Amino acid sequence: MQVLHFATDHKRKLRWLAHFYSFLWWEHRDDERHSKRFARDAFRYRDEIFCTAAKIVAQLRVDAGALAQSSIGIGNSTSSSATTTRLSKTSHYSAFHIRRSDDFQFKAAKMSVETMMDNVGRLLEKKELVYVATDDEANTAWLAPLRASGHTVQMLF
Repeated sequence: MQVLHFATDHKRKLRWLAHFYSFLWWEHRDDERHSKRFARDAFRYRDEIFCTAAKIVAQLRVDAGALAQSSIGIGNSTSSSATTTRLSKTSHYSAFHIRRSDDFQFKAAKMSVETMMDNVGRLLEKKELVYVATDDEANTAWLAPLRASGHTVQMLF
């Protein structure tokens, strides 16, 4: 039996950017389905990671709902719990994963927040909650254009 090995090595800058089975060919379709089903079912994040992510998403939805309430003038004293629940479930947020560190592997892909807003700003709702995941937690001044455009920026540290 021959083995084909696809090397990954950070020092030599060899890295996979797709599922391993995207580059494999099976002689029999049943073998392919079995392999892909096995990868789908066996290779996954631990439940604790999914549960933590679900809690974060739920909190972002609540925060987005509260922001929507304040932007349309519904105060805590006049809003019913049904209105609060409806807004927190239907209000949404946008999320960005923005790499900023000096050791960022793809230097040509690094862009300013201004360029990002030129590219996707029209897709954001006015005063929408924007969650930013980044590796540059020490300095968030680069997010000023996003805040200046009226969006509430939220980060998790």
